[in-house]
Amino acid sequence: MNELDNVSNFYCHVQVDEKNKDILTSIKEYAASHAGESFYVLKEPLVSGEYDYSYKENMLGIFSPTHAIVFIDLMNENDSCKELDDASDLPDEFDESVENFIQDWFALSAQYKYKKTVERPDKWRKDIQVAGAGVNVESLLNENVLTDPKEKRRVKLLVSLLIGSINDAEEKGIDVPGSILEQIKKNIILFDADQTRFIYQDFPGQKTVSIQGLAGTGKTVLLMHKLAELYVKHDQVKIFFTCHNKTLANDLKERIPRFFNLMNVSRQIEWNKYLWVDRAWGSASDENSGLYSYLCKFYNTPFYKWSSRLTYEVLFSDLLTRLNAIPSEMFKPAFDYIIVDERQDFPEVFFKLCEKVSSKKVFTAGDIYQNIFEEQTKETLNVDISLSKCYRTDPRTLMFAHAVGMGLFEEQKLNWIYDDILKPTGYTKNVIGDKVLFSRQPLTRFDEEIPIDDVSVEIKNSISLDSIFSIIDSIQKKYSGVAPKDIAIIFLDKGREVYSAMEELRFAIQRRYDFPANVLVDSKCLLDDCLTITNANNAKGLEFTFVICITKKIVSDYKYRNGLYTMLTRSFLKSYLCVQNSDNLECIANGLKIINEKHYIQTKQPTEDELKRMEINRKRFIESQNYLSYADFLNKIFDEQKIEKKQRYKLKKVLETLDLGFDTEKIVRAIQSNKSYV
Repeated sequence: MNELDNVSNFYCHVQVDEKNKDILTSIKEYAASHAGESFYVLKEPLVSGEYDYSYKENMLGIFSPTHAIVFIDLMNENDSCKELDDASDLPDEFDESVENFIQDWFALSAQYKYKKTVERPDKWRKDIQVAGAGVNVESLLNENVLTDPKEKRRVKLLVSLLIGSINDAEEKGIDVPGSILEQIKKNIILFDADQTRFIYQDFPGQKTVSIQGLAGTGKTVLLMHKLAELYVKHDQVKIFFTCHNKTLANDLKERIPRFFNLMNVSRQIEWNKYLWVDRAWGSASDENSGLYSYLCKFYNTPFYKWSSRLTYEVLFSDLLTRLNAIPSEMFKPAFDYIIVDERQDFPEVFFKLCEKVSSKKVFTAGDIYQNIFEEQTKETLNVDISLSKCYRTDPRTLMFAHAVGMGLFEEQKLNWIYDDILKPTGYTKNVIGDKVLFSRQPLTRFDEEIPIDDVSVEIKNSISLDSIFSIIDSIQKKYSGVAPKDIAIIFLDKGREVYSAMEELRFAIQRRYDFPANVLVDSKCLLDDCLTITNANNAKGLEFTFVICITKKIVSDYKYRNGLYTMLTRSFLKSYLCVQNSDNLECIANGLKIINEKHYIQTKQPTEDELKRMEINRKRFIESQNYLSYADFLNKIFDEQKIEKKQRYKLKKVLETLDLGFDTEKIVRAIQSNKSYV
């Protein structure tokens, strides 16, 4: 790893040597003191192969969406800086290499359909400066800050082109968007330094390369960039892109052709010959419907159908054992590369299987806090690239989602943000007396800063149809240009009545509005002209401009709280939490008020006893996830408590009415209180 890689807003694709180390250090220090900006140091574009500049090893370019473009001659100790067109005394080789760089840049703009938007180089040469190695970097960059919003958008597009963060330039444009929704939809996407490292770093000697981050840090898009890179570079490699969730797999299958068009991938996609995109399990009737189904067919091993009593651990362990029994001289990898999204949904044996059946590399991406109650072990935290900047979700929404999920606003907390998890999750901690404040670094998510006088989360104390309609009406009134597909309504509760409620809501929306609603639980795919209605299971990995979460009550069940956290963070702009009734709603609303006003989570430090209780309950919950059903979980407790068989049925009925979830401690107390009456 490059020694300059430890600053998250600074990416250096130049080998450090005696000629450049001082100036690179100065650029890195400047970047570290300007955390809201991004800086890239390159000697050639990162896309479309190698470039032959005669002076390449003696020059470098500083590229930032907020600053004029700067080329530095490392062989010239001069401390001056000039506009390129005013610099008539440049050494011939440096001048020629800069001009060749610009011409290649222009060629890329034609290749990726940027030319019409960014225009010819004579329109942006005025934003190019040249300097000698003796220049004072701080003064140089301070004096070349861009102020014209239109020019900033042009330069940001140009920088995105250099690093391969390709946008639809004609759709985004360089004109400054007007409305808030326009700003979101026309936001120019630019890889940050950590994201760029994942795309372009080699990771030699590793079979598996892994990235992790919070939801909304851009992991799925990075995997698609990696897929495009592999598909272009290698003609006949076999690649399987997989995930757990069928809805996400279908969404990826829809997105990848559009993404390949954007990335100007000229090679035609040869589905199920060189590229597979589907879920991990699959169907026995279609070998291409999942990674497991394909492997069973490829290696002629038994296929086990889905069952609530068959876990991934058992499934993939069985297949791996069978494959390990094949003599090495007879074993043939099924794929060259495997790409895995949402890696936290899979056990470790799955990745051993992926390494076994792929000849080259396995690329994985996962959420560090997909389950806010799982222990973040050294193995979990020790990944190749850690992404802590959440670009999808408003930082206030993310803070609220973590806080309400972990119960940080309540007296009886469910989990805690421990010190070893602060940096990977992007939090800083400040202790004032008995108060603990958790905050996140301000982040520029969009090209133009959206006013933050509006709240990013709103709580409604009702789940009636009228309340839901009121939210939709207010969104339509406030945000011009909003489309049905921008809105998702997510039911957090479980049970048969939820499916009936979804259907009732679908018909009610279609009667009231001039657009249809799509129940994702049935369709398993997003529809362009529809508002989305779904549950938490089918919304994983998806994102919307607005999210409306529906729940009868905020309960202290770990699985429920984790779903609440995950669904609140599905929004770009705003999340609504509609609650029918909840005893703890007042303290949660007060906590949200502080986040919206002061931009931090305010909570109290738990005592040692409270931390121990949280840890015991959290571990019991994690252990419970290994059981095949809630009934199995209860039976284990009944066995431990020595409850007779004849008492168990009635006790189960009592526990169902109490809705205690997987809280072992409360279940045991309830059993002790009721066993003498059944």
